[in-house]
Amino acid sequence: MRKKHKELIENLKIGVYRASAEFDGKFIEVNKALIEILGYKNKKELLKIKIKDLYRNANNRKNFIAKLRKYGYVENEEIWLKKKDGTPILCSDTAVAIFDKKGKIKYIDGFIENITSKRALEEKLRMINEIVQNMEEIVLVADKEGKIIFTNPAIEKVLGYKPEEILGDKYWLLVHPDEEDREKERKYVAGVARGEIKVRKKIYENVLKHKNGKVKWIAWRDTRMPPGYVIGVGRDVTEEKIAREELKISESKYRTLFEHSGTIIFMINKEGIITAVNNKGIEFLNLPREEIENKMNVFEFLPPEEKKRIRLIMIKRLKGENIPSEYEVNFFVKGGEKRIGRINVELVPGTQNFIVSLTDITEQKKLEQQLIQSEKIATVRQMLGGITHQLNNPLSTLMGYVEMLLNTEVSEDIKQKLMIIYENAERCGKIIKDLTNLIAGKPFEKVYMDINDLIEKTVDIKEYELKLDNIKVIKELDPSVPRIMADSSQIQQVLINLINNAQDVLRDKKDKKEIRIRTYFDEKNIYISVKDNGPGIKKELLNQIFSPFFTTYNDRSHLGLGLSVSSKIIEDHKGKITVNSELGKGAEFIIKLPITEMEDYIK
Repeated sequence: MRKKHKELIENLKIGVYRASAEFDGKFIEVNKALIEILGYKNKKELLKIKIKDLYRNANNRKNFIAKLRKYGYVENEEIWLKKKDGTPILCSDTAVAIFDKKGKIKYIDGFIENITSKRALEEKLRMINEIVQNMEEIVLVADKEGKIIFTNPAIEKVLGYKPEEILGDKYWLLVHPDEEDREKERKYVAGVARGEIKVRKKIYENVLKHKNGKVKWIAWRDTRMPPGYVIGVGRDVTEEKIAREELKISESKYRTLFEHSGTIIFMINKEGIITAVNNKGIEFLNLPREEIENKMNVFEFLPPEEKKRIRLIMIKRLKGENIPSEYEVNFFVKGGEKRIGRINVELVPGTQNFIVSLTDITEQKKLEQQLIQSEKIATVRQMLGGITHQLNNPLSTLMGYVEMLLNTEVSEDIKQKLMIIYENAERCGKIIKDLTNLIAGKPFEKVYMDINDLIEKTVDIKEYELKLDNIKVIKELDPSVPRIMADSSQIQQVLINLINNAQDVLRDKKDKKEIRIRTYFDEKNIYISVKDNGPGIKKELLNQIFSPFFTTYNDRSHLGLGLSVSSKIIEDHKGKITVNSELGKGAEFIIKLPITEMEDYIK
């Protein structure tokens, strides 16, 4: 039995250890997963290392041992450790102390899990959901039985049905009665989801029925998402379908459809010269019609390899070969940005001219990749719910003990520090509540507040860490700054993010290190300036720093989410955050928030 237990522990994907309880103690026993998490070659090498040297902050090791002595266990303690090569990793440590008969800790048994990558997951899923919800294309997700389990709001715009009206088997009621392969389509979707049939590589069209009875042509691109789902992205091509049919029947009808199509359309000759362009094409090129027609070549927007491919397609069309008319291409827009498009090349009957329609599908392609790499949103929400539940219990215990200590006779200095602990525990509780509200879709709680008071409290929180790095904080807070309506926890999160960024760039600076925080106001807004005297930011990066997952740091501890989250919080408060910086002259972040009058607050 003992051998079986040992094999079980060795095969676990979570790090398992037994360690001594001293501050500079060592591991007594570890499993293979922990060796891999910490980046060591083998067990022998790891057992030589003092555990305190694995902590990014050795004080956290002291606190960890203190909790074990006091409570006998620690559950899901988040700690920053260092791998052998120095790479910081965020870990969750759950441990229990084994005591001897005298009440002294003999050793510690615990589990360590690397949770660094989980930090980026919530923001990534939020972005994916926002893209899906705002797409013009229909997004459908079907399970192994061919039942629809998700669709986005575009279904109502295109087919007139609310998402909830077609979940389950109801989607198949949308398929037009004249569609001969109706049942075949169901079997295809279910077969792909189960992995029995390969997904169609080419775009395909089928006929659906609008709620009002009208016919809709939808062009689909399918993707299989393990373990057993099919994602279909459908574009309403009814107008394009009609346009193509009408072009074959009447040249007179062609011009009206051509000009009013929502797709970019060019008429080109066999050399690629644009002989006619529709309104959407003029909008795309941002040039007058007279500077486009008979002057510009459509191949100017294509890289060399695409030019060769499209030319070959045109030659085959001229020879009368029956080849597909729709393709994906890489193309360039103004400024040289590379995009992905869906291009349709049709030969105008009886001529050597072509109709070329182009749709930008860059964001759709990004979405496909993100959907394939991400777990189901519902599963992540359940996970986040579990995390908040597990955090609430130890947090309540912490606040309870602080309240007990505040009711005892302690010095004012200790009492102030206990109040700081209590206020930050309350802030953590608010963050947990906000996370719960985020999962449930509830709004944040805004109050009528003094921004100077919030800045003072925030600086108090960071005071100890900043002193360790010899960073001086200079506060220039205008006492007459009006109050505002805001969620104090969220605004404090933004301030901490900005101070942390300034601290990071100043940490290795040799001479004077300063962070200057200033408040001022005008008739409509208050302003908070957080300025450092660090190395500054390159001009070409200033437009990117608020983008999700963008970071100038090379180590994996910086996920590039701080400024994007901060920008979103300020936008939710009807404000704006901007940056001014020059290399060698530091960086200044300015937060603008609207002033709230007392009578407006009372209303």
